[in-house]
Amino acid sequence: MSASSRFRCASFAYRSSGLASANCVLSRLRSEDIVDFSDLVRHSEWDVFVFDYDRRECDKYEGVEDNNDNVNSGDDEIAGECYDRDRRGYRFLGTKVNLAVNARDVSACSEACRSTTRFECRAFAFRLRPDNYDNEGRNCHLTDLDVRELDGYSDTVADAAWNIYDQRDTRNCR
Repeated sequence: MSASSRFRCASFAYRSSGLASANCVLSRLRSEDIVDFSDLVRHSEWDVFVFDYDRRECDKYEGVEDNNDNVNSGDDEIAGECYDRDRRGYRFLGTKVNLAVNARDVSACSEACRSTTRFECRAFAFRLRPDNYDNEGRNCHLTDLDVRELDGYSDTVADAAWNIYDQRDTRNCR
C-alpha cells in the first residue's frame, strides 16, 4: 500500500460469500457521516460496520430512521410490514411502472401493490410528497419487476426523494 492510499478507516462493508471477488470495502466515513440513501445500497450479502475509536471496537451499522419509513434489514419479518426497502434514492424508469397511484404512506403503497389485480406486483417505489415529474402527483409506482433482477441503468433512475421496496410474498402478506 502506497502512502497516498493510506487513510484512517472508520467503517467497512464485509461479505462472507462470493470470495472470488472483493469481500471487504474500507471507508473513511464515520457512522454520523453516512447518508443512507447516497452512501449505501442495501444488499443481503453485505454488512456494514463502523469503528468506534473511543471504545476501540466495531459495531454493525444499523442505519438511521427517516420520515418516510423505518429501517428494516430485510432479515426478519416485522408484523404487519409486507415490504423491505431495497434501494434508497432511486425510482423506476417510467416505462417500467405498471401502475401509478397516490398513497398516504409506504404501508398504503405496499397495500396497493398487494391488492392490484392488473398484474403480479413484485415491487414498488414510494415518495412521501407528490412527485414533480408526474403531473398528477402520484407518489406510489408499482411494477412487476423483481428487485433482485433490476438493472441499474435500464430499470431505475437516481432520485433522492424516492425509495424502491421489495414486496414480500409470505402467508402474512397476501
